Amino acid sequence: MPLTLASVLKELDILSQSRVIAGRGGLDNVIQWTHIVDFPDVAPWVRKGDLLITTGVAFKDDPDAYLGLIPVLAEKGLAGMIVAEIVHIPHSVIRLADELDFPIITVPWKVRFVELTQAIHERILREQYTLIDHSFHIHKVLTDLVLAGKGLDDLARTLANLLERSVTIEDSSLVMLAHASVGPIDEMRRRSIAQGRTPEEMAAYLHSEGVFENLRRDPRPQRVPSVPEMGMTLERIIAPILVGTELYGYAWIIAGKSQLQELDFLAIERAATVAALILSREEAIYEAEQRVKYTLLDNLLEMDPYHDLDDLQRTLARMGFRGEYQVMSLQEISARPPRPNRLATFLDRELQVNGTKSVVVQRGQRFIILYGTRGSRSGSDLAHAIMDAASRSGLSLLIGLGTPSRDAARVRRCYQEAVEALQLGEKLSDGHPGIWPFQDLGVLHWMGTLPPEILSASRFHRIVHEMADRDREKGTDCLRTLEVFLDRHGNQRQAAQELYIHRNTLRQRLASIQETWSLDLKDPLTLLNLHLVIKDWHLNRAG
Repeated sequence: MPLTLASVLKELDILSQSRVIAGRGGLDNVIQWTHIVDFPDVAPWVRKGDLLITTGVAFKDDPDAYLGLIPVLAEKGLAGMIVAEIVHIPHSVIRLADELDFPIITVPWKVRFVELTQAIHERILREQYTLIDHSFHIHKVLTDLVLAGKGLDDLARTLANLLERSVTIEDSSLVMLAHASVGPIDEMRRRSIAQGRTPEEMAAYLHSEGVFENLRRDPRPQRVPSVPEMGMTLERIIAPILVGTELYGYAWIIAGKSQLQELDFLAIERAATVAALILSREEAIYEAEQRVKYTLLDNLLEMDPYHDLDDLQRTLARMGFRGEYQVMSLQEISARPPRPNRLATFLDRELQVNGTKSVVVQRGQRFIILYGTRGSRSGSDLAHAIMDAASRSGLSLLIGLGTPSRDAARVRRCYQEAVEALQLGEKLSDGHPGIWPFQDLGVLHWMGTLPPEILSASRFHRIVHEMADRDREKGTDCLRTLEVFLDRHGNQRQAAQELYIHRNTLRQRLASIQETWSLDLKDPLTLLNLHLVIKDWHLNRAG
């Protein structure tokens, strides 16, 4: 614990006869060192954290001179002032010191200043030694975690127990990677744990305050003051997790029963370094595993069509697949590039939770999962479980599903179906997460293969393209209005809600569309053709 005026007054025998005559509100000021000065112009000779010790002889003939000195010393951040009891200190000076919470302590004339400074300096040095010793112990304990092959959960839990404070480790997008709670927590902490990330409004606040920009300029731990109006009633320390110059994430320590101390700053620096070692190690392991899995899956997918089916079946059996299997292709929808193994870590955890035998391979920004189904459970159940967990973790995913199969010879085709379903979903989803099973795409998957001259021969093809051109040139919203109306199966109430317009406005738009392009929006065949051609327009535009 840092040495304060309150602690030296309580602990040092040499100050047993001292009296606090002013500034009791500042007795928690930390003493960095002492300074003995016995002339009036002391300000240039002292610095923040100093405890000024003086006989007061320089002010013997003019005690009111303290009135000009006290504000200067308080502004410079001195811990306080000790004065020998040979000079009367006016009540006006005491009132001023009380207002500024600047402690003035008197000691008997017989107290030798050399012995006083020696006692305080010994106490400061002992405190510094204890701090270094504790810091070294924390460093050793945390480093041993890396040597023992432990992960981020172990790091967060160990550091939280050592400091008796809550700890969080997040990636560069402020998504929670590990956390441990010790002692009291605030509402912001509860929300972060529930959402699996720093809430958006807090992230925006931190950006507006320049916290992340400051960390980029100076990658040392920073204190983040409390923000009670946002539910953050406890202050925090944040430190960047860096591997070289690459930002992997952030480590947080949250104040609990006591204020944050210098040891917390030293500890979080070491924790951030250890977190960087763990993350870089996990990334290296992940990349090595990916090379093995990539080769395994590639060999399976690239097998000659005339390959011995029994041998193919045995390959699948060695991978743990017996019975029906399915292929899933997925990717994250994100405004910023995610960390390479962030989604992989999430998928590994969810596959383990679901008890699913699988092989996960990353190909660029996509992940391919070959997995087996269990009992009567549908292969799409896993996709929905992953999607639900992703939503809780703040991840937005697009998933393409191949057709389930028991035929080993269809592995390659299942893979192609999953990838094609994902590609179509990406073009048709308009940036929204979703699951796209290949077997539910119907005619959409082959519409893109039709020759342009066949598509353009349809009057509906011409109409849709004219709508798109009109919207672009005149700023109208005909195509979007018609598509939502068709997506909602002609339900005007639902379509108006999705378009955020009144139902009368929707009716007026539809009437204008019917009149402009001579369409009968009550004819089922017209609606079917328009719907298909609009989807084809999306596919060709995205392509």
